Amino acid sequence: MTQSWKYVSALLSVLLLFAFSGLCPRSAYGTAGYCSSDTAEPPFLASGTDPNLLLVIDNSASMYDLAYIEAQGSCYDDTYNDLTTYAGYFKPGTWYAYRFAAERFEAKTEAEAAGLRGSATYKNSDVCITIDAAPSVTMFAAKGNFLNWVMASKLDIEKEILTGGKYESADTRLVLESRGCLDRRFVKKVAVEDSSLDTFYLTLGVRPPDDGEKAGDPDDDTTRIEIFNVTDSGFLNEDCQAAIDELSAESPNQGQIKQDIEDCMGYSPSDHDLRNSMAAFTHSIHNCWYQSKHGEWPPGAGTVQSIKNDCEKIYDAFDPDDITPDDSGYVCSDVYVGGCWDGGWNADPCVEQALQAYCTGLEIAPVIDASDQAGETGEFWNIPAVLVDSGVVAQLGEPLRVLKGHILQ
Repeated sequence: MTQSWKYVSALLSVLLLFAFSGLCPRSAYGTAGYCSSDTAEPPFLASGTDPNLLLVIDNSASMYDLAYIEAQGSCYDDTYNDLTTYAGYFKPGTWYAYRFAAERFEAKTEAEAAGLRGSATYKNSDVCITIDAAPSVTMFAAKGNFLNWVMASKLDIEKEILTGGKYESADTRLVLESRGCLDRRFVKKVAVEDSSLDTFYLTLGVRPPDDGEKAGDPDDDTTRIEIFNVTDSGFLNEDCQAAIDELSAESPNQGQIKQDIEDCMGYSPSDHDLRNSMAAFTHSIHNCWYQSKHGEWPPGAGTVQSIKNDCEKIYDAFDPDDITPDDSGYVCSDVYVGGCWDGGWNADPCVEQALQAYCTGLEIAPVIDASDQAGETGEFWNIPAVLVDSGVVAQLGEPLRVLKGHILQ
């Protein structure tokens, strides 16, 4: 697990400021009275001037990144250790159960937690879940330590140190805030067992509110945690990472990238439902990679026409505005190329501009914040987030439940 030096140094600075603000000057100056009633006043202040403490804290975008990650630039982590204490809003040793009707986590007694674990479909020492035949999640409970590992952002921990956390008094609850992985999902996975002690894997996605959720409340920054169906392997990140590694190479093999991306998406040529969106995805990645490296589209006049052909096949089954960001064919959504489609195509320059906008979203943006969660792919800074975000849905399907990061106090 790594954490940025900027994050660590910021917290140390805050703690040192608190420490020095509480030092009694009497030991240095031999003057009595400055520390009476548990207060400390510098002896050199002018008469009538109250002491002042200036705190400088980091509220840049990277503070919304998760605090506990295996590797900087990755959007996947499966390294939870129940022997490690993870700080955050949840009390590490306390069990919490999610109350679906109230949309919040609530602390449970040991007896209540034992009852939940006893009836759970899948469990380990720190988390338990019940999934019915539908399948639907009917119960989810975990130790605070596990929930902190899953959900806590650097901003959550900073706020906890300074103020006790983001608190909404009207609902008597703490509110977690995170942007997941660059505003997409950050995927976490942990092993669990069923009643026969067979091993399965629970996959969770952590993300900010999506556009639909924010439409009802534009100020909503509450962390979401998605629960995917438990399977015998969970999300397989290895093939997604292989594609990222190949894209990072000096001379990447385009055929290998295509194969790795298809494996990441769990795609096979016999999968007709994914065929068209996968073609759009792999072609757009190739075109974006070439354009980024060479400043122009691949040789020939086929770039615009190929993406039009790919998207038009998708539109036989889906409207452009029905294609979501976690779909491998997102380049064909109304946000990008689909904005040039109205039962037929607008001029080619519209399609080319839309494809360029999609490629720009995969590249490194001008970033001042040195601790931001940069990717491992050189120019393709956002590729890990895109691959993991689409790959987990392609492999496991849509999440069974979406929980909000609310904690009853």
